[in-house]
Order: sequence, then C-alpha cells, then structure tokens
Amino acid sequence: MHNSLESNIWKYYFIECLSGFLLIMPIIVPFYQSNGLSVTDVFLIQAAFSLAITLLEIPTGYFADAYGRKNSIIFGLALWSLGFWMYTFSYTFTGFLLSELTLGAGAAFVSGANTALIYDTLLQLKKQSSFKQVKGNLDFISSLSEAVASILGGLLAVISLRTPFLVEAIIITFALPFAFSLYEPKRDVYFHRQGHLQSLYRITHFSLRKHKKVKWLILFGSVLSTGTLIMVWLEQPYFTYVGLPLGYFGVIWALHNICVGFFSKYAGYFEQKIGKKRLLIALPFLFVVSSIGLAVAATLFTIILFFVFSFIRSMNRVLLVDYINVYVSSDSRATVLSINSFVGRLFFSAISPLIGLVHDIYTLPIAFAVTGILIFGTAITALLKLHNHHTI
Repeated sequence: MHNSLESNIWKYYFIECLSGFLLIMPIIVPFYQSNGLSVTDVFLIQAAFSLAITLLEIPTGYFADAYGRKNSIIFGLALWSLGFWMYTFSYTFTGFLLSELTLGAGAAFVSGANTALIYDTLLQLKKQSSFKQVKGNLDFISSLSEAVASILGGLLAVISLRTPFLVEAIIITFALPFAFSLYEPKRDVYFHRQGHLQSLYRITHFSLRKHKKVKWLILFGSVLSTGTLIMVWLEQPYFTYVGLPLGYFGVIWALHNICVGFFSKYAGYFEQKIGKKRLLIALPFLFVVSSIGLAVAATLFTIILFFVFSFIRSMNRVLLVDYINVYVSSDSRATVLSINSFVGRLFFSAISPLIGLVHDIYTLPIAFAVTGILIFGTAITALLKLHNHHTI
C-alpha cells in the first residue's frame, strides 16, 4: 500500500501536466473577438465560469470529503473534457457560456480534492513537511506545460483559431485513465452521522467565522487570487493596446508560465529568505505598484510588469494553501480548500465584469488603476486582521 500511495504523487504530476497543457490561453481573447464578442462579453463569460465554480465549490469539496477525492477528480476531469469538446463546436456567446459553465463545474470537482488528496497522501506517508515542495512541483509542472502549450497553441492558431480547442479536448481526455488509477489515502470520515447539510454548515462556519486565522488567510489569498486572475484577462488586451504583434502573444505567455513555475517551485526558498511576514506584506504593495505602472506607462517595455503578477500568483498558490492546511484536519480538508477557492471565485465573479465595463467605457489604463487600488485596499485590510490574530 505504501508504494501505491507514493504513486499518487507522480500520477498527479502527469495529470497536472495534461490538464495544464492549455493550448487555448494565448489566443482565447482574439478567438472570442473573431466570433463577435466584446471585452465586456469576455469578462461576463469568465465571470460565469467563476460563478459556476463559486456555486459548486463548497458542495463538491464536501463531496470529495464524503465520497472520495479520487471520485471527485474523475468527475471533474470528465466534465473538463466535455467542456472543451463543447467549445470546439460553439460559435456564439451562448455556446461559449455553456462551455464555460461545464468547465466551471469540472474545475469545482477537482478544486480542493486534488490538494487534499496530495496532502493526505503525504500525511499517511509521514511526509507532510514536504507539501510545499510537492505543491511547488505541481505548479511548476503545470506552468511549464502551459508554457510549451502557449507556443504550440500560437502555431496551431495559424491553421485556425479553433484548432487549439480541438487538440485541447483530445489531450484532456487522456488524463482520465490516470485519475482512475489514483489511490484514496486513509482519513477520518464522520460527517454522515451528523447529516450532510449540518456537517457542511459546520465546516463553512469554522472556515469563515469561527477560526479567525483560517478566515483571514482565505480572504487575503482570495483577494490576491482575484487580482492576478483579472490581470491574466487584461494581459492580451494590453498586448494589443501597446502594439505587440499577435505572433508574440504565445511567446510572452509561455515566458510568464515559466516564471510562474519557477517561482512556485522555489516558493519555500523565497519564504525562507524573505521571511513569512515581510513576504505577505510585500505582495499587495507589489500588486498596486505594478498595476499603476501599467496604467501610467503603457508601452512594450512595461509588459515586464506582468512578471510581477506571476510572482504574486505563485506565492499565493503555494504558501497560502500551506498556511491554511496547518489549521485544518484531514476529514474536512477538501471542503475547507474548496471554500478558499469559493471565496476567490466569488470575488472575481463580482469584480471582473465591473473591470470589463471600466475598460469598455473608459480606457484600459484606467481599468488597471482601478484594479490595483481595489485589490490593494482589500488585501491590506485582511493583512491587518491577520496581524491582529498573530498569524504574521
């Protein structure tokens, strides 16, 4: 059984490689626009994706705790595959919206379940201290995979902007056999005696009200997650705004993902060298300075500031999850981690359409400035609460 459990790690590395091979990302905004969509439409579709995750995040996290993380991952990848097949044959706002809702449902089943499966695998192997390293490796693999896919996706787009979606659907389907071969680690399961709704309420109350440290870690991480995700969707309009040729979109996107992978892999090293407190304080300041920089000096040179968001994204994805895991027991881990994702997606669903409207009504630089100020103010508030509860 020991060897079977250890195989979870390399198997999930491979699943992460396939699911992170996102050929569509460097060309998705031009793809939308070629089908008649505006930037506001793009943000509405992505908000719908986030809303689907938001509504399903906590129930699917509980599903993973109650019925198995492996089962949840299988369902998620199956829906993820279906969503890309739907995209391949869609040509309208409604078709893209339904595709994103399916992808959102798939992402919700995987979110929380994957990290919980990895953490509890390590816990049963008595190697939980290596979680940051394994999580960093997963993000590194995913980012490196997306970097390679970005270049290939740009090349496939020469055939047509729809071709990357077809190849994407085929690749994601190949991840399913590896999900079926995962082993479920042992953990406490006692929710059934309390009733599912009561248990779900108890965990949600613990995460967002009772345990102050978990609550403010979730809110702080969710704000940064929202900010960096908005920047992902403003990046391609920015490339167009400053006159970057379309052929370089995939190259820049690949470089960003390589940086995300590198920063994620060495997140523990950055934490050790900079210090937990100083690093957490630095993240919102880096965000607002970079956002304002993009707003006041929109040139080809300032594209480099997007790499700062790659650093923030990496630190948030690896370290904040590790900090939360310290305060959570294995029986509710997937649910709590899903609540963490739920809050981030809720913020994004609420804020991103407003940023899209700011872009369409005013200008792209103003959209960057508004995002920077909004995220900074909210993150600093959460950071002060963490300080008050002696978390930093």
